[in-house]
Amino acid sequence: DPEPPSAGPPTFPDTAGREHAEKPLAQPRAAEALLEKMSSDRNELLVSDKHDSTLAVDEVGADQDVRFMDVSGCEIKVLHQSGSVRFINLRNCRVYIGPVAGSCFFENCHECQFYIASRQVRIHDSTSCDFYLHVLSRPIFEHCSKLRFAPYLLDYSSLAGQLEAAGLDAPRAADCWRDVDDFRWLRQQQSPNWCILPEAERVKHRL
Repeated sequence: DPEPPSAGPPTFPDTAGREHAEKPLAQPRAAEALLEKMSSDRNELLVSDKHDSTLAVDEVGADQDVRFMDVSGCEIKVLHQSGSVRFINLRNCRVYIGPVAGSCFFENCHECQFYIASRQVRIHDSTSCDFYLHVLSRPIFEHCSKLRFAPYLLDYSSLAGQLEAAGLDAPRAADCWRDVDDFRWLRQQQSPNWCILPEAERVKHRL
């Protein structure tokens, strides 16, 4: 696989007066509480406390939920259809996710690259992450900074069939990745907490 660019993210505008403090532990939220109940009902697959390794998840079912928690320095691959995926307390990871029929939630993630195909994406309390998205609704985040967004540049042999099976092959997915909503930014001006990832810095992956 090609290596990501060695240069770090560009300098973002000053966000003085706006708090985006990194939190040591993820805080519970209503949406995640609902997903927690759904996960317990649907036999969630949990991957936790992994560091500096490659995590290839092959045993996930098409409607199963997956949670990655307390992971650092890892390459994560889920090249299968799944029901929903949560990422909690991730740092310095590269993440490649095939079609998710439901939602992807991100909580307290830092310095990561995510390649995500999902019906919807919600991001909380995260910083300095790149999101390559194939998504059917606008990505929404709050209490985040230094996020960058790009189209889904991941490919593998069974991807097209999985996207169709998961109901994610609608044409609008080609553009929704850029329609980002900073939930806490209420001004008319562009939020300083996210930007489009420049084309020269985007990295394609064929797995």
